[in-house]
Amino acid sequence: MKPNFFIKYHGPDDTNDSEIDLVALGESIVGFDRVIKDIFYISKINGDISVSASKTQKGSLVIDIVIAVGNLGSSIPFDKIIDFLNFLKVVDQEVWAQANTFFGQMSHAHDDINEFARQYPATYDLVKSGITLFIGILIGRAGKHKKCPDLDDLPKKYAIGLHKMIKQRKFKKAFKPFIENEVTSIEVSYKEDFIFKSTIDVNNFDTYLSEGEEILPQFTNGETYNIVGKIVGMQCSRGDSMNVKLKIKNRKYITLVALPPEGKTTKDYDDFYGQDVIIKAVIQRDSLYQKPRIFVESMELQQQRLI
Repeated sequence: MKPNFFIKYHGPDDTNDSEIDLVALGESIVGFDRVIKDIFYISKINGDISVSASKTQKGSLVIDIVIAVGNLGSSIPFDKIIDFLNFLKVVDQEVWAQANTFFGQMSHAHDDINEFARQYPATYDLVKSGITLFIGILIGRAGKHKKCPDLDDLPKKYAIGLHKMIKQRKFKKAFKPFIENEVTSIEVSYKEDFIFKSTIDVNNFDTYLSEGEEILPQFTNGETYNIVGKIVGMQCSRGDSMNVKLKIKNRKYITLVALPPEGKTTKDYDDFYGQDVIIKAVIQRDSLYQKPRIFVESMELQQQRLI
């Protein structure tokens, strides 16, 4: 089966925006698999669902996805009329209106979803081709339902379902690259050319994450703090930086990226590698749901000042 769903990642480097950490990317793909399957669940689409990444496109970081609904045959994959109508209301208002009229005129003894499809043959193709459009629309609108289900935006079942997905942290893994400052936007589309797409970016990704998922909210953007941690890595692949491991509570730790001050490089901090340090640093962050980056002003061992 050909790819029928596409995810495009834009990294923070404008000169090479396809360069993204593979760990965060891998978690994101696994997260989208979960999101897609949960959307199938709340929409009550029948059939064996398969979601798989087929390849990445050259020139930009686009993941080609195959979403297959098995056992469709020539039948409409819904048991209940209300589920079928909800789906149509999202993907095609005109066909939804036709179906609404059709089922409203029939007696309950003859409420047959496939009878409607037989009288309107194009419905079969619409359902099969519209499933990935439907998924993209629901992903794009999910953030509107963070605080409460928005019944003016989507049918009640979808609004409530998306609200529960956010509360249950179902989108967190899919948007891991935002949390790690690895992307500026993620686009999803059922078209390879992305003419029709839903876009999540650094300004709205936090609407997909539940309350209480803020990361180190005590660190305010632009403020200076003394931060206690351990230098656990040096890197220069994407800018000269250090990895600083912080203990946040109990046995939980978090690793942040620290940038040397102007005029210094990570080589000036070689003696600190593996050591517990106190860093005087300025915080930079766009969202409380992203890991803050720290700009080093000075650094010293916990017992003796060296720089």
